[in-house]
Amino acid sequence: MENIQPHDWFFKQIFSNPKSVKTVLDIFAPDLAEEVVGGDEKMITLTEKWKIEGKMEGKLEAKMEDLIKLTQLKFGVIPESLEKIIRQCKEIEELDKIFTKVALAKSIKELENIK
Repeated sequence: MENIQPHDWFFKQIFSNPKSVKTVLDIFAPDLAEEVVGGDEKMITLTEKWKIEGKMEGKLEAKMEDLIKLTQLKFGVIPESLEKIIRQCKEIEELDKIFTKVALAKSIKELENIK
């Protein structure tokens, strides 16, 4: 006979039934409940949401690296202050604006007060 701990049994009972999961999530995390269980409309699963967020983070990181490389290729160096600004960006649109400024700059001096 299997030695099942009381908490294991409890979680198995709760999480094996979608209605129970929704009830627990409604109480402790109402926003998450809608994403996990879904509503009247088709909702993406939490796993799909994480995949999308991971792809977005990957694109953001790639854009940062491209921008740093462009600056280094164009001017030979990248000021620490500019690299810090680039790495702190959380939106691709912000990086696009900086990318345009770097591409159009004629000297590294033009990038001193970028943001």
